[in-house]
Amino acid sequence: MKKRFTLIELLVVVAIIGILASLLLPVLGKARRTSKAMVCNINLKSQGQGIYMQLDDNKNFFVPNYTDNDLGTKGYNGYSYYASGLIAEKVFGDYQVKIDDLYINNNDTFICTESSQQENVFSYFKNYMFNMHLQGSGGDNNRSITALTSSAETAMVGESVETSWMVQYRSDNFNIRHVGTKTNLLFADGHVASLKWTTLLSNPQWVAWDTSNPSWSGGDGFVFE
Repeated sequence: MKKRFTLIELLVVVAIIGILASLLLPVLGKARRTSKAMVCNINLKSQGQGIYMQLDDNKNFFVPNYTDNDLGTKGYNGYSYYASGLIAEKVFGDYQVKIDDLYINNNDTFICTESSQQENVFSYFKNYMFNMHLQGSGGDNNRSITALTSSAETAMVGESVETSWMVQYRSDNFNIRHVGTKTNLLFADGHVASLKWTTLLSNPQWVAWDTSNPSWSGGDGFVFE
């Protein structure tokens, strides 16, 4: 005669399955977030390749923050272009537009899959920011990558909170969005580092490379997701 499971045995099996699920789900969730952080890492490497091609085409000079005749800012965002497709944005528009249009040709490179910002045309300036200390401003328009004393210790692009500019006096522009309270930074030598927020906190000189005694002098602190 075939033996049947008792109610108690079935309940034990269900309980075991529930325990295993409770153990596995956090692991799977962490693995999923880790894979998204890797996609963001790849995005930054791609942006770095585009920036390096721009530097090669412009005698190692970054696109300045302002045009010589104040014909438009050159910050690291492209919302005007992506929202409207205005050709003028390619001429007088922002740094990110030029990098994407001339070298990368992939809008999604500028969206972090783990960002809580809505992924629409405006996300192309909400997820990443460029180091304004590398672009200069006003009369100090033309800055060369060759001026850096240590490109491996100079941040070029970071993860942002609805802004396109990275400066040491606005710590709240930095978004700490990845598992392990980490953020990704693209450095001027082309490498991307996944950093604990405490490591970034201890190294404001990575951003303010041209500033004496740099510190996180403003803002309300890093933003955590």
